[in-house]
Amino acid sequence: MPAWKVLLIGLLTAVCFGLAMSTLLAPMVHQGNDRWVWMGGSLVATVLATGVLSIVLRYASDALDAKPARGRS
Repeated sequence: MPAWKVLLIGLLTAVCFGLAMSTLLAPMVHQGNDRWVWMGGSLVATVLATGVLSIVLRYASDALDAKPARGRS
């Protein structure tokens, strides 16, 4: 696997982890109704980033198959 793919997966994993932590910490830091807006935005961003990461991982796992299912058998 090329190095840029490994770095992309590592970067997306770090982004997902950071967004998940901000989803948990935002309601504790902000005051009033502002906290729920931050939590909702962080939750949506976390779900979207996790979806992108899962698509990238699914594509990467197909590229690592020893016997790909493409073509004739």
